[in-house]
Amino acid sequence: MNFYELAEEEIQTIDVLYAAGKYRHAVYHSCIAIELLLKSKLVQIDPTSVLLESHDIINIYKAVNEKYESSKDLQLIVRFSRKYFNESRYPVSGKAVYTMGFATQFLQYVKDIKYYIDTECTANLEDLVTKFNPIS
Repeated sequence: MNFYELAEEEIQTIDVLYAAGKYRHAVYHSCIAIELLLKSKLVQIDPTSVLLESHDIINIYKAVNEKYESSKDLQLIVRFSRKYFNESRYPVSGKAVYTMGFATQFLQYVKDIKYYIDTECTANLEDLVTKFNPIS
């Protein structure tokens, strides 16, 4: 499986957890889905990037956004995803924050990142020349 397929599997998991009222777990899997979506594009930009082996979502996003600028500011989503990636696994604040509304917000974050990957991170002429006419 590639990063994009893994992300889609996570999105299916999020739907199941959300429907079951497991909001903290849905938030955690949302963070994973966001990371995988971004990595799915980073691997195309730089298949040897050390970021592909990390959870450094902030720099993963920066690397992708440097190549494919987003029409929407996604930095807040990335920062929240970074924060709650660990916090939702090891909650110190208890369950109070992991409400249906909070999980719904993260579901929207996943949709926003997926939209960015699917529609704004598209190959341009330079990408096509590099892919189909590589320098020997």
